Amino acid sequence: MMRIHTIKRYPVRYLVLGIVFIIFGLLLIFCLANSKEKHWKQCTDEVYGKAVGITRTSRPRGGFNYDFTLEFEVAGRKYTEKCTSSSEVKEGESMRVLYDPDDPTVYVVPVIEASPLMTRMTGGVLILIGLVISVKALVIMRRSKTL
Repeated sequence: MMRIHTIKRYPVRYLVLGIVFIIFGLLLIFCLANSKEKHWKQCTDEVYGKAVGITRTSRPRGGFNYDFTLEFEVAGRKYTEKCTSSSEVKEGESMRVLYDPDDPTVYVVPVIEASPLMTRMTGGVLILIGLVISVKALVIMRRSKTL
């Protein structure tokens, strides 16, 4: 949690930090989420695949990542894709796969991939945090007449 006296000491740094948060939030909303949405809209058909070859690795800040191969079949052809999840995945677990009927190598696994809505919400939170930090820094700068 940021302390007010630190903002008072370095308001310009916090103003820059707030602007960076706002920029990253806008990038998430307008670039990444739009790209994800286009990708998700392409994937109109669905099948169920299974997770095989699971490897659990520790994350530096706690918890685990699960690396696995996802196997699924479309029109008699078998596809295998490498995937990673921060949620536990068990050997042989069935997973819903949305895929592009014209190119089954273009796919989405909803249980492990953030939706465009979640990406937009994350961007919105970053923008909100950036606005709060920036406004607070501007108020402090104005009061100290360093603006």
